[in-house]
Amino acid sequence: MKFINDCDSVLNNEINSEIMKFDRNSFFNNIEELPVLQNKVEMNSKTDLVIIGTGMVGITLAARAWHLGFKGDRITLIDGNEYFAENFFRRTKNSEQKIMRSSFIHHVAPNEDINLADFTRLKHNELTNIEKEQLTLARMGERSLPSLDIFLEHVKHVVINHNLHKRAFKFSADSIEQNTTGKWIISDSEGQKIESKYVVLAMGQSPKENMYKEHSINAHVDNFKNYLNEKVKTVNIIGGGNTSAHIVKSCLDRNLKVNWIIRNEENYACTDIPHKYWRDEGYLKFSQMTLDKRMEEIKRIYKGSAMLEHKGIFDDYKKDNALTVFDNATIQEIDKNKTIILQNKTRVESDLIISTIGFELKKLPQIKNGINTFNGFPVLNDSTLEAEGLKNLFIASSHSALSLGPAAKNIDGARIASERIFKELAKREGIEKYNVKNILENLTNWSRNTPVLKK
Repeated sequence: MKFINDCDSVLNNEINSEIMKFDRNSFFNNIEELPVLQNKVEMNSKTDLVIIGTGMVGITLAARAWHLGFKGDRITLIDGNEYFAENFFRRTKNSEQKIMRSSFIHHVAPNEDINLADFTRLKHNELTNIEKEQLTLARMGERSLPSLDIFLEHVKHVVINHNLHKRAFKFSADSIEQNTTGKWIISDSEGQKIESKYVVLAMGQSPKENMYKEHSINAHVDNFKNYLNEKVKTVNIIGGGNTSAHIVKSCLDRNLKVNWIIRNEENYACTDIPHKYWRDEGYLKFSQMTLDKRMEEIKRIYKGSAMLEHKGIFDDYKKDNALTVFDNATIQEIDKNKTIILQNKTRVESDLIISTIGFELKKLPQIKNGINTFNGFPVLNDSTLEAEGLKNLFIASSHSALSLGPAAKNIDGARIASERIFKELAKREGIEKYNVKNILENLTNWSRNTPVLKK
């Protein structure tokens, strides 16, 4: 078992598992609270910037673009989902996750906006004592974990205060093609098109196909709680990542016996991506690697881990024999009785099998001009994230990992990507990014020196 307590903490504060147990009426609990995408029939046929994807990365990019003047008819967001951040919401709510793994410094708002910690202060009287403690740590620059619902409230705030919900449409991009004038034409399967000077792909990951689908449910797609009933006493959970750990805890909290089956070593870590990859020290080292070495590093880093806070809770359940961990385990077969047979012939019986075997790169739209790839990742300009040989086509999120590094798939990786992409777009558009007058004119309402009105 690994326990990696490398949290960039000056105080080296002890891990407090109590934060995983906090309870109150949520600020943000239903998917209907998320901003909705508009009907594509209302979408303009021409724009300056199209961002494909309305998840955390797409929101971050669009908010950054807003500050550079890409607003109103100049920007369009498209996605096949109904809501902003829909996949993130479903995944975290389905696993009953209550606490963000990433700290307060990782959020979707640009630097000009109110940050997550200051936004949380506005709700100070509604916070639990544990949340107040975390907020205090955040203001000290220490590792601190926000609650999921406050994070989602902040995401909603960023969307609405940049009017992104008025510029986002339900439109599934099927293909992309650059015409003879250099403009990009994005088409869906029904033949509707949108023309744009710039395109940014921010499509992220999708759940891997469940290789055990005949005998198990895929927790990234299905809500495991819908499969629990009075007959289910023992659950086998496959996968060693953060989603898996939250489901393990949820089942244990329901007094179920859990067998946790992990392909690699049982692993608890402060973050799923080492801190150095959020900073120049990580970028520099990664950028000096060959593409082969970069791929090796990405695969090494992307192995799943649980939060540090899970360990104390799981240790207690192990002592009570409610939780049994089978790590470094290879599944040989699963029989019709929900029994998993491991390669070493160990039989692990259960009443329900839940698979959480992770994610893979989402399939990109067909790029008719062709795109260079390496081991499935697009080859990009490291400095700008522009696709090699495809002018004005930029790629962020997980697909940019070969250039951006392992942090590409995470929330703060989106902020790093937005700086690289829009630094280049600002140059091409002749925008003086750091012009004080320009910044002041483009602040959101929350950033102005105006009083906060009470309800």
